Parts: sequence; C-alpha cells; structure tokens
Amino acid sequence: MSKNNFSISREEIPQSNLPSGRNNGTSLSICTVVNNSSREGFSVIPELGGRLYELYLSNGNKVYQVLRRFNPSSIESRDDLFTNAKMCPYVGRVDRGKYVFNGNEYQLPVNYPEEGNSSHGLLFDKPFNIVEMKNGDDLAEIILEYEYRKENEGYPFDFNITIVHRIEKGKGYSCVTKIENLSDTGIPVADGWHPYFDLNEKIDNLKLQLDSDEIILTDENKMPASRIKYGEFRALKNLGDTFFDNCFTLVPENGFVNTFLINENENLHLKIWQEAGNAKYNYLVIYTPPDRRTIAIEPMTSNVNAFNNGEGLIILEPGRSFETAFGIAAV
Repeated sequence: MSKNNFSISREEIPQSNLPSGRNNGTSLSICTVVNNSSREGFSVIPELGGRLYELYLSNGNKVYQVLRRFNPSSIESRDDLFTNAKMCPYVGRVDRGKYVFNGNEYQLPVNYPEEGNSSHGLLFDKPFNIVEMKNGDDLAEIILEYEYRKENEGYPFDFNITIVHRIEKGKGYSCVTKIENLSDTGIPVADGWHPYFDLNEKIDNLKLQLDSDEIILTDENKMPASRIKYGEFRALKNLGDTFFDNCFTLVPENGFVNTFLINENENLHLKIWQEAGNAKYNYLVIYTPPDRRTIAIEPMTSNVNAFNNGEGLIILEPGRSFETAFGIAAV
C-alpha cells in the first residue's frame, strides 16, 4: 500500500485587524503542506488574497523559511499588506489609477497617495474559497478560487480566478494561476505575484543572476519612461549596494525564464522560474527595500502601467481563459 509523503493541515487564527477599513469580518486560517521526509513545504492564507505565507526549502542539510515574515492578524505596514501577495487584475502601478478601455474612462482606488497611483491589483485581501486540498505520494496541492463580480467601479468586470499552490518531491514549490472571463465583453487583465525573499542574510551579500539584458527606467512618478540595455546580472554577481525598483524584459529559453538568488555562506541557492510566452509571465520586477533585509522578485504578465501603455496587457474575450505558472526551488 502506498503511503502519502505529505501532511496537510488547516489552522484557524484570530480575526484579522486589517488596516484602512479592509476588515471584512472574515476569520483567517493558515493551510500548511509539509513533506514528511524532507520537511519542505508551504503555507497559504486563503482569506487574505490566497497569498503565500511561508515557504520552507532545503539545501540538503538544513531547511530554510525563505520568505519575508509578517503577522497576518495585524498587518501594520503597507509593505506587509502586499507581502507575498497575488497581484490581479493589474500589476505594479497604474498611473493616477486612471485608464481608458473600449472608449470608457475608469478610476481605480489610489492606494499610494504620495505618488497618486493605484498599485498591486484588487485581490490582495479578498477571501478565496478552498476548492480542494490534495495529498499524494509525490506532490500535494491546495486549490483556491475567487469569483470577482464588479466589486470596484474602477474595474466593473466579472472574472473567476483559480490558484493552485503545489509542492512536489524533488522539485520545490510551484503555483499555477488560471483566470476566466465571466463578462459579456472583453476585459483587460494582468497577473503577477509579489514575493519577498529572505535568505537569512543582508541582501548586499547575496548573489543574483537575471535572464534579462534590458531594464525599464521610470520617471518621477514611478511610471515606465525608457528602456536601456542592461546586462549587469546576466552572469551571477554580488548585489552589493545595487538599488532596484524596476521592471525587466526577459530572455526566455524553451518557454521559461530563471532568476537565481544565492546565499553562499549558507549554501542556499534559489531558482525562481516563470513561464514565458503568449499570456505568460514575460516581465519581472525587482525591488530592494531600504532595510536591505529582503528582496522582492515579482513575476508579471505585463509591464508596469500596462492598462495605459498596453505592454503585455492581456485582453481576455468572453468565456476565454488563460493559465500561467511560476515556481521556487532550492537547487
């Protein structure tokens, strides 16, 4: 008789005290998957945008929690509000929160008032439903779903989103997102994730390798302004004091792009991979916070401000869907 190598659990946690009136009365839970042999695993918070909460990966000798830590029941800062969160139906910033689609002008909520921009989508604090928690011999999954129904006047469309969080023996963590248009018209969509990585070391001492030779520079309002050739991290290189808050165009190989983040002192080598191609994760944002303790490496289907510049924007026709994936593994 086969034996499951994974354990799955769900634990209720106290009622969240979300800031800015976002407390919707929904209790929170943490769903956890652990490989009983390697101790690798992950946890997600379905009711907080289906976000990834913890990710444990092994370098063969030791297991590390590789994501930035935050308290889900008391999110105190704006950064924490987006830590490891899903970005959808737009990614990064939308200039002044305004855009025009099919001849109509829309106004999204401005949640970065110092910039006057709308950022990171509308789903980061939505309560996703648990569709299924699957436990097998070689992999385990948590499948989440949310149906968005014209909930914000700045995005008066309907769509369904399914997220599959997965851990697989010998392959690490992966995440598949599927979005289906439930509207009777086409809708603009961009999708991405906002994970912050913490490798138990100040990021100045980490090494980075990036499959890109072009960086997108921004203006004073953090909007894309120009592109220049940039190959500083095509080969593995120390981050040092390099500051990033930029989007990169990518150089895919066989439909995938890999980003490597390495802590040599701990012999911890992470590969962050993403699918690339039609309606896939063709862009990447890297952000280095001022405290230099973590680094955000964000796979996205579009450029920043895609609702206005159209770069990578997906126009999803009625009844149509698209699906894309990214993953994180210790290699």
